[in-house]
Amino acid sequence: MDEIQSASGQVRGGDSSDRFVDIVLAVAEFRDVDPLELPPIGEVIDTDALDKVLDTEPDDTTFDVSVAFGYADCFVTVYSDGTIDVDSMP
Repeated sequence: MDEIQSASGQVRGGDSSDRFVDIVLAVAEFRDVDPLELPPIGEVIDTDALDKVLDTEPDDTTFDVSVAFGYADCFVTVYSDGTIDVDSMP
């Protein structure tokens, strides 16, 4: 988890072992702001619920899972494989 592509707004993993830190860092990079300027991510999404949805153990019947939400004027999609997409709000 170390490849970051911010030109397209897509992040594959990140340097952190915490997906929420990765989300905040990806949004901060996309918006070109300091991560500390962003609101706490727990104010916009239930982090425990997101973990439960994305941490489902894969098997032959499991599909890739993604969750999308608005955060800091961005549209964020987080995938079960660790990919984070950040785009401007539509």
